[in-house]
Amino acid sequence: MSEKFVNRLLSSLDAQGVGRLSTVMKRVTLKAQDVLYLPDERITEIYFPENCAISMLTIMKNGACIESATVGCEETRDGADPSADP
Repeated sequence: MSEKFVNRLLSSLDAQGVGRLSTVMKRVTLKAQDVLYLPDERITEIYFPENCAISMLTIMKNGACIESATVGCEETRDGADPSADP
């Protein structure tokens, strides 16, 4: 995979890192309000946003939802920022 990435985490990888991921990566198109994960569901895919923001919602005991995180093209869905100190 010799393309350039918009996502900062992916673009920070060297050729070996990209090579290791390239066999399992695929581009997907998401629509507003697509649900990527459900509570207590096993995570089987990781999303690297390029031109969107992904919101993480927290469901409270009373059933109400609040936005608890927003992830953009500088991160993965789990919020890992490649420019942050470890």
